[in-house]
Amino acid sequence: MMTHEQRTGYWEPYRSIHNDLLNPAGKGRVVGANLIALVRDLAATAHPAASNILLMVGDDHRWEDAPAVYDGLDAAIEWINNQSSAEAGSGAGVRAQYSTPSRFFTALHQEQLSFPSRSHNWDM
Repeated sequence: MMTHEQRTGYWEPYRSIHNDLLNPAGKGRVVGANLIALVRDLAATAHPAASNILLMVGDDHRWEDAPAVYDGLDAAIEWINNQSSAEAGSGAGVRAQYSTPSRFFTALHQEQLSFPSRSHNWDM
C-alpha cells in the first residue's frame, strides 16, 4: 500500500474512506473491511492474475491530515492482517503492508507473470 495525503482527495478508495480514517472509533475495522473488498475485486479482475496488488491511498500536494490518516491506515493494516491470520476470518488470504514501487515490482517479478504486450508497431 503506497500512501499520500490531501484533505480534498479525489482518488478512490481515498475519498470513500477518508472520514473513517480520521474517526478514532473503529477505523481499523471499517477501513480494513472496505480495503479487503476492494482488493478482492481488483484481484478478480487483474490481467494477468497476480498475488500482489498495488493500492494507492491518498492524494497529492498537501499533508494536512497525514498523522491521522497514517494512524488510521496503521489500524486498518493491523485489522486486515489480524483477520487474515484468524481461521476463516473475513480477510483470509489478504495481507496488507506499506510498499514502494520497487518493492511492488520486485514482488511481481518474483511471481514470474507474463504480461500481455502489443506489437512493436502499435501506437496510441
